Amino acid sequence: MSIIKRAKNAAVFYKEEFIREHKKERDIIRGLKSGKPMVSYMGFTGHNNLGDEILYDAYKALFPELVLVPFRDSKRMEQLAAKHQKPLYVAGFLGGGTLINQSTRWLDQIAVLQAQGLPIYCLGTGVTVNDFREKHEKTSMGEWVKTLETFKQVGVRGPYSKQMLEAAGFKNFVVTGDTALTLAPAKMPKRPGNKVIGFNYGLVKQNQIWGDADTYTQNIAKAIKNFIKDGYEIRLLTVWDKDIPSTEALLQLVDDPKCTLRLCYKTLEDFNAELAECQYFIGQKLHASIMACMERIPTIMIEYQPKCRDFMASVDMEDYVIKTSDCSPEGLQKLFNKLEKNASVIQKTLDKRVTGYRKIQKQEAAKITKQLLK
Repeated sequence: MSIIKRAKNAAVFYKEEFIREHKKERDIIRGLKSGKPMVSYMGFTGHNNLGDEILYDAYKALFPELVLVPFRDSKRMEQLAAKHQKPLYVAGFLGGGTLINQSTRWLDQIAVLQAQGLPIYCLGTGVTVNDFREKHEKTSMGEWVKTLETFKQVGVRGPYSKQMLEAAGFKNFVVTGDTALTLAPAKMPKRPGNKVIGFNYGLVKQNQIWGDADTYTQNIAKAIKNFIKDGYEIRLLTVWDKDIPSTEALLQLVDDPKCTLRLCYKTLEDFNAELAECQYFIGQKLHASIMACMERIPTIMIEYQPKCRDFMASVDMEDYVIKTSDCSPEGLQKLFNKLEKNASVIQKTLDKRVTGYRKIQKQEAAKITKQLLK
């Protein structure tokens, strides 16, 4: 990459970062004006990633008596606190996503809030496998266990997150399911009864996957062509703007009018509108498949990272997971045939697990709210 191109990329990044941080400050100021107790939310927001945004929305839905605002550490925040002569927040929430053991940034943010004497909580947070942590991150499970032991309440996403924490010596937590499930409809929606498969795919340089990316892409293109031969229409549904270039490249590889791209990553309503027309779903990005499961759509998860299996195991759907490294056209077709055959049973299983986690999350959120408002 040329020096000029790197400079342009850096300029774009810092402009976007400035806009995000300025918006966070505005949200905090509006939160103060609301008069409600305010909580600092630690998690990814403002990056055009629908998965991250629905997690933030889920926390807001779980805590209607509180005002959640994105974490912001700045001199301006110190000035606001001094003006009000008290801490800006009543607590900090480590948000949804796979944040435990992922990055030192979360440990740093937790430390900032705890230095203000604030209690910290989390619900539905996943645990990152060491091999899928960014190479520059120096965090460790040992550090995280010490930090989690200071939390007032800990809820994690699924059984593999549970196993990793227990292996590291931390046991004081509950499995609450992915927090996004709190936004699922209370009753199972009706399926359209058509031959439409919703399909999610996306490769960006910073995301690790199992196996070779080029081989995986070629296999997906062949698999989609086979589905089309079998009479299915394929709709490529994106959850992140950064996935668009790779999805457009996949679309060109398939080169068939029965495979179309739908840009529906801006809101949950947009994504759900597309899901409403899909009989089945095959997804790579974690929250693409989670949103399909929220609608009780029979779903195959293409496991590009271990967090995908963690979620699917949490909803008794691990039999419908295939790694990117194993995702041959034949292997995906075989798994889809099984999905199609067991569709009605799968819908009932998803309905039971989704409604169960919604109930658990509501109960846990009520406990936290009671502690913070007493």
